[in-house]
Amino acid sequence: MTLPKELIMIRHGQSEANVIQKGEQYSTDPSSIPAGFESRHDSYMRLSTLGVKQANAAGEWLRANGLSTPGVQYASTHIRTRETAATLSLGGQWIVDDLWRERDWGEYGAKYSRSEQEKNFPFSAAMKKQSSWYWKPVGGESLATGVRFRFDSVLANLRELHDVDLAIGVTHGEFINVARFVLEGLTPEQWIEMDSNPANTVQNAMIVHYSRIDPETGEEHEHFAFKRLVCPWDESLSVNEGKWSPISFKTFSDEDLMNSVNLYRNLL
Repeated sequence: MTLPKELIMIRHGQSEANVIQKGEQYSTDPSSIPAGFESRHDSYMRLSTLGVKQANAAGEWLRANGLSTPGVQYASTHIRTRETAATLSLGGQWIVDDLWRERDWGEYGAKYSRSEQEKNFPFSAAMKKQSSWYWKPVGGESLATGVRFRFDSVLANLRELHDVDLAIGVTHGEFINVARFVLEGLTPEQWIEMDSNPANTVQNAMIVHYSRIDPETGEEHEHFAFKRLVCPWDESLSVNEGKWSPISFKTFSDEDLMNSVNLYRNLL
């Protein structure tokens, strides 16, 4: 079997944990953290009120663009992705699959704010600054190994278990960013450059759409050859204005390789 003609990945809507971990109010005033937050595992976090609205907007966009009847639908095991999937209101049969889950953040992600993470794990934070692609949080998994291997398994399942035109997966931001690394043939350096640019951020409830079909000619390709990233609840946050763009895998000449090597001086 081949891959689906269309693969859509949707990040979950804003979660209550997103609000708390990124909010200055909760960092400066721990007493304002809601009761039960500290004892609830990250995988059981619900959507915020805004997150529900974002998921509704994503469902409306899918229906308006004729993408509401996928051949197969996956959702991460996390509660916020299940809630997002249900709120899309696609009326399908969801497969809840652990392969699509959030990156394991280990101790590093145990309810700490971003500033608290650096304070409590200074060595790990320093390693992250060296390479966010290869970095592994304390007790967690790196993007380059754990999440990458899970996404490879997802692709194998889509290829071998399903003969469908359209597959949808509701998942997480970092999982989608690993998918971008694989499907767009990026190097770690290219991925880090992409990831560090705020214009490329996978927003909550963003729709990341890959296609094997040329949107202009209808020509079918063997692999995903086109992409678009649409933020349905605020189109100004879409990547490249939500337009289709071709995916071109780059090859490197000997000179190209040596130029990339020479960016790092010899230490001996």
